[in-house]
Amino acid sequence: MLFFNKDYGVGGVAPYPVTANIFLRDAWIEDNRLISSRGTPVPGDRTLDYFMAHEITHQLTGHATGAVRYFQLPQWVREGYADYVGKGKSFSYEEAKRAFLAEEPEMDWKKSGLYWRFHLQVAYLLDHQLWSVSQLLREPPPIELVEAAIREGKPLKTK
Repeated sequence: MLFFNKDYGVGGVAPYPVTANIFLRDAWIEDNRLISSRGTPVPGDRTLDYFMAHEITHQLTGHATGAVRYFQLPQWVREGYADYVGKGKSFSYEEAKRAFLAEEPEMDWKKSGLYWRFHLQVAYLLDHQLWSVSQLLREPPPIELVEAAIREGKPLKTK
């Protein structure tokens, strides 16, 4: 409750730099599922493995960048990169791009609780523009430029 108090509905937290630990909701380990705040297994590709990798990625990103820089990163980079690592190969860039272009509600993290849009943006830079993780964390471009490049299907123009 100490670490979940302001974000009670989330699956996990990584309270970097307060502690190097991560905290997750209750889980059914044998089913590889986190238990939601409603008492039911979290469905889909957000498995227990996903939540562990996602939260550990937050910790490692904080250690790599330092606390000040970590908290200066845009939310789309922090959450998108953690989602990118957490989901691994279960992510479909083409499906996410289609949903983004169709403005599907799952693309709005405030409404859906999902980081699908942020993941798409990070995957575009890392997999389609061949950026390094270091470059992403060092010099994330304005989100408007990333989204315009995804919409247009063209390379990112940063200047």
